[in-house]
Amino acid sequence: MMPGVDALFSNPGPLREQVSAHVQAQRWDQAWEGLQVLAVLAPLDAWGWQWRVVVAMALGKSPEAVEAARTALTLIPAEQAQARADVLFNMGQALGLLGQPAQALQAFDEALGLGGEHLGALVGRAKALAALGRHGQAGEAASRALAMEPRHKEALSLVANSLVMAGAHEQAVKAFMQYEQAYPASPFMACMVVYLMRQLADWRWPKLPVNAAEGSVLMQAEKQRQSPELQLLAHRARKGLPALEPFASLVMYDDPALHRLAAQQMLSHLHPASGEVPRPAPAAGRVLRVAYVSCEFNEHATGYLLAGVLARHNPQRVQVYLLSFAPPNKGAKKAGEPDAMEQRFKRMGHTWVDVHGWSDAQVAQWCREQQMDVAVDLKGLTRDHRIGIFAHRAAPVQVNWLGYPGTLPAPYFDWVLADAQVLPPGQEEHFAERIWRLPHCYQPNDPDRPIDPTPQTRAEHGLPESGVVLVCFNNHSKFTPQVWGVWMRLLQARADAVLWLLAGSARVQENLRDHARSHGVNPDRLVFAPALPQARHLARLALADLSLDTLPYNAHTTASDALWAGVPHVACTGQSFASRVGASLLTAVGLPQLIGQGIAHYEKLLKRLLLDDGVRKQVRDWLALRRKDAPLWDAAAFARALEQAYAAMVDEAARQPE
Repeated sequence: MMPGVDALFSNPGPLREQVSAHVQAQRWDQAWEGLQVLAVLAPLDAWGWQWRVVVAMALGKSPEAVEAARTALTLIPAEQAQARADVLFNMGQALGLLGQPAQALQAFDEALGLGGEHLGALVGRAKALAALGRHGQAGEAASRALAMEPRHKEALSLVANSLVMAGAHEQAVKAFMQYEQAYPASPFMACMVVYLMRQLADWRWPKLPVNAAEGSVLMQAEKQRQSPELQLLAHRARKGLPALEPFASLVMYDDPALHRLAAQQMLSHLHPASGEVPRPAPAAGRVLRVAYVSCEFNEHATGYLLAGVLARHNPQRVQVYLLSFAPPNKGAKKAGEPDAMEQRFKRMGHTWVDVHGWSDAQVAQWCREQQMDVAVDLKGLTRDHRIGIFAHRAAPVQVNWLGYPGTLPAPYFDWVLADAQVLPPGQEEHFAERIWRLPHCYQPNDPDRPIDPTPQTRAEHGLPESGVVLVCFNNHSKFTPQVWGVWMRLLQARADAVLWLLAGSARVQENLRDHARSHGVNPDRLVFAPALPQARHLARLALADLSLDTLPYNAHTTASDALWAGVPHVACTGQSFASRVGASLLTAVGLPQLIGQGIAHYEKLLKRLLLDDGVRKQVRDWLALRRKDAPLWDAAAFARALEQAYAAMVDEAARQPE
């Protein structure tokens, strides 16, 4: 029974007791009701405001939690340092959930400045720093937390992820293994171990913790000479466990059904639908509003691909908004130096909106207020994604395109942009979205990309003056023992051939040299290339004779780079979207005869081109003639095809029943 009003003014204790009982029983709604009354009748009661913060957080009321925390801090005496630190900690958590990491960091730092080590504030500080892209400092904060609690789950994860972001993959593997050993079969952790080892070109079985039932899976894999780690992770995913990180699954498996399962498990866990679908007006006769959402309108593969098409959008058909959630100067080579590609995007005349620091809900709300017709996600489930924006429904038509070659199986993605090569008829069952097939290639390319005119020599890049240069500048995670075996047999078939690869770390180079030795190939025939500015990189590519594909995740931008530089590329085609990109590019450039249908055919095509200098020259001559007029480079036609697609999608959405 509620105490009388007069009694509450003089003694709020009984209501406090009721609230405490509700909190202990996790009856959050009842606790909130009691705190609402307490705030009115005893507005200077610090205890009530402290618990108001906690209960608001439990109910997902982050804005209310922040406001309550600010009030509580005005009422709690300075000498009650621990109480103030706890409020600041909760305030930081709420600010983090609101997508305000800078403000969250300030709250956590204030909590830690009150004296003593506050475990929660240390972990929160690490999360805020990671969100701000300050990964080294995030790792340091998480390590301090681990010194207090060595098995702290979130701190273990933060340390591992900070090492990944810093490029310290070898140390990251050890950190993820530590996590997996402390918490076996934790979501996605074992997968990250395997994926990071792939990035190190380390193909050994990492000896992940397994239970008795999983032991038979490993035994069967070894009998069938299959990768035990891949079979184990796939087994867990099919059992309904969140075992496969979606992007890693694209790299490790040529199985579109498994790709869909991995993405579905992550999206249902992290980003359930939380926004109603706005209804658009029909597109006919009006300018559509289209929002492209990414953090890669800068010196990044996505930026290089997109620029030419976005520059050619017709303002009479679409009004383009570029929503960038990149941290300031993300792509800049030096701190404070403007990113050249970002500047190019800003000069296109589109509406540039910097949404870095906005919450997902705020971005979606802004898009709805601007009456966006179409929102295009250019990231998918790749690093630094913001799929939460789409979960909140930014636009009536939401499109998955370019950044993620797989399905995003959530009710808030309506369409995926593809083509007849990457998603031929029969693939519909593996995609939750409806498929819109563009006329030639799903991947845009920029016909304005400059190639450094400065003469290049093989010698200055460590290449032999004569002989055949085989090139693959793909990420090392795409290399597999099977594909590597093909490449080594090519080197054995022609003694004057070398394999040109991206440098990577010293550990990566060491591992690749060891793999060459195991095939009886002199490791000196591997040549490692450092990173170069884009125009100079394209110029050096022209020194190669033959570009090599990877499977199950094909070369994407690296393949179009090679073709733009005039280098013949041989594709290796599988079953999934990611494994059919090479086929799409070659079809659009008019060279379908270079598409290998599976690994054996791929090797056969490569061997012929390797051994026949005349055939290889014919292909180069063809590329030189078609470099400008092939559909792959027709950015204007690509822009028109996009505009037609968006108009048709909007018209269909407008016809849907309420």
